[in-house]
Amino acid sequence: MSNTCTITVPPGTDLRNVLSEASSFTDVRIILEPGKHTWWYNSRWEYDPDQGWYLDGNDGEPGADFPTDEHLVIDHPCLELVGDETCFFPSHHIWYDPSKVRIDARLTNLHTIMYHNIHGTTFARCGAVVPADWFHISSVDEGELLIIHDIDDPYGDESCWSRVTYVAPDAQLELEDAFQAPFYTLENCHI
Repeated sequence: MSNTCTITVPPGTDLRNVLSEASSFTDVRIILEPGKHTWWYNSRWEYDPDQGWYLDGNDGEPGADFPTDEHLVIDHPCLELVGDETCFFPSHHIWYDPSKVRIDARLTNLHTIMYHNIHGTTFARCGAVVPADWFHISSVDEGELLIIHDIDDPYGDESCWSRVTYVAPDAQLELEDAFQAPFYTLENCHI
């Protein structure tokens, strides 16, 4: 008998509430039904594959700082997020530690950032859609390894993140094992 708790999520349910419910269980499988899934966020920024990041026209000026609470962090000891290409999401990012959380590869409309903590340092590797602040301020590209100073406020300006020049060999091995995807530092282009 499996000890996995399964939570089925219909479209329109706030994923922050679902993750709060999931925190009561040690092993969780969240099944997203087809449709638009969301979470509460405090941002008017939107992403379009053709034009990149833009303000949705409801206030603010282009280039304005990103407010907090736009991203969703999955911090769970053992969670699987399941769905397919018929699931849609806000244009903001879900952050997850791939050594603990598995995200179905069929969730192609989801923007993700992988993170992993080593001895109190949070390393992050961006997916295909790079957050606007990282891209426009620092020219961060897909796969670049960053150190995040506060995972609850990872955007805004360069005081929120640091570009990584060097990774110690033991940390590099742990990150390679956790991310299972290529990453690079300023020193070594691609690993």
